[in-house]
Amino acid sequence: KQVLMAGAMLPTSAGLKSISFKHLALSSQSLGVVLALIPHLKAILTAYLPEAHRPLLHEFDSASADFAAHQQQIFAKFVSILEERRRGRMKEVAAALTPAPGSARQPEPSANIKSVATDLRAVHKTLRDLLTRQQLHELFGQILTAYDAGLLETYRGLDTTAAYTRQCIVQDVQHLRKEVAKLHLSLPAGCCPELVAHALALPVA
Repeated sequence: KQVLMAGAMLPTSAGLKSISFKHLALSSQSLGVVLALIPHLKAILTAYLPEAHRPLLHEFDSASADFAAHQQQIFAKFVSILEERRRGRMKEVAAALTPAPGSARQPEPSANIKSVATDLRAVHKTLRDLLTRQQLHELFGQILTAYDAGLLETYRGLDTTAAYTRQCIVQDVQHLRKEVAKLHLSLPAGCCPELVAHALALPVA
């Protein structure tokens, strides 16, 4: 409630002016610490509690499940925030990829996709020292899965009659792949495979 529902912004609570990615990451790490300690606490208490009271230790299992669920909710919040930003960044992409009459401008990555990539780099920089490597890769896998579907829908909705537009889409996808590669993430299926397949299928001539 304090982080996911902005309770920490209330004057009666922490009084934060905003809740940042850093706050979300720290909340996730706090949950992770508790999750790591619970099995040890359970083992210690098992050694000392009388047999009749040991069924009470099952409460640790339900607490672990709750904390793990809360952690996944925080990851989902990360994805939701970045996906909302991505939609805003790509709102005017159709105009950016439409050739101006008589223009000899060469196809290049749009400012829209560059902003999307910049958001990814900034969030990665913020989180890489706050999340474990496994969590970081898992989270960015979820983010890029959402991006794959969202960007594919955006580019499929464009009028690709002009070769310039098709070439710009390819440039956009190549730029995103290049920037994601710099993050050195573990992505078994690669970066946005459906989007890449769509770009590869476009005739660029």
